[in-house]
Amino acid sequence: SEMCIRDRDVLFEDDDSLYSIEMQRFDDSALPKRGRYYASAMDIDQLRKGDEYKELKKNYVIFICTFDHYGLEQAVYNFQNYDVKNSLPYGDESYKLIINTTAPAENTPQELMPFFDYVNRMEVPADDAFIQALHRQVQKYNTSEWRRKLMTLEEKIKLQIEMEREQIFAEGEAKAKLENAKKMKEMGFDIEIISSITGLPIEEIKNL
Repeated sequence: SEMCIRDRDVLFEDDDSLYSIEMQRFDDSALPKRGRYYASAMDIDQLRKGDEYKELKKNYVIFICTFDHYGLEQAVYNFQNYDVKNSLPYGDESYKLIINTTAPAENTPQELMPFFDYVNRMEVPADDAFIQALHRQVQKYNTSEWRRKLMTLEEKIKLQIEMEREQIFAEGEAKAKLENAKKMKEMGFDIEIISSITGLPIEEIKNL
């Protein structure tokens, strides 16, 4: 497994799944749309040119909220795409979880109570190894040095898209040069003149 802490979220990867985990302290009506964007961004980030769609891992977008976005007092809202009429899962293995740390105790699984107490009040139980380890990680990565080093998921995707655009442009420009050189050669232009105009090596023009 592999974990990367961003300045706004945590990206966690295991053998068959990717997880984007983000803390939310203020309600936002655009929260579901942001979940949609994050899921798409994770897919773009892992699927390289030429890869097949079946190679995509399951993805989970998890928002840990200190408010109840849906107002039903549930601790966990679990979403996936499905056919509404037939209650049939779409099967894209993309999931969104909205965690409500303010859920009443009667609606909160016992195993989540220490975590919710930590998120809400920064309580670190002396007998809870997981919360203690989590607190150490939070302290480690919540520094200006780490925030400067780590790139957000959106920035990474934008950079990747820009690099791919530049590559496509360069490939198109090279193809256009070859096509122009070929046409000029067919029209009887001197090879040295073609090389001067297109910038292509003479040997490459000879082989057209």
